[in-house]
Amino acid sequence: MTRTIFLTVTLPFFIHSVLGGYLNVQNSCSFAIFCQGAKGDGTDTGAATSVGAGSSWTSPLAANDDNIGATLKCSLSSTLSSPYQLEMAVAAGRSWLDLSRVDGAPFEAFHRSAEWPGTSCPVLDCPAGSSACEWPTQIDCATTADVWMYLC
Repeated sequence: MTRTIFLTVTLPFFIHSVLGGYLNVQNSCSFAIFCQGAKGDGTDTGAATSVGAGSSWTSPLAANDDNIGATLKCSLSSTLSSPYQLEMAVAAGRSWLDLSRVDGAPFEAFHRSAEWPGTSCPVLDCPAGSSACEWPTQIDCATTADVWMYLC
């Protein structure tokens, strides 16, 4: 019985650490935004999801420990035109993270940040109007934890 309980409790943690982390967004803006998840292999979550003011959303496409990477794209438009991106890749239990305005900068006038909460990993922090913390700036950390992007 003790072994069964031990496996039941530890198995989800083991599986999560092997699979990688999920990309999340917290919309602290006073307006809705639209987000979509995507992978480096070309798969995506389909149509954009509306994320209301004060709400959060998690992409169902994890950044697995396979170095393919995952992206969370967010825009002011439901067509995802000019999206701002949170990008994460995981390999050998280590994650790389960046915020990207390569395809668009719809949130440049607002505060933006990204982090792995509950870890000692660095935080990407972008004051309104600044692009100094965006790609090619990148952080890496020995974690496969879920990552959060905070907008506004």
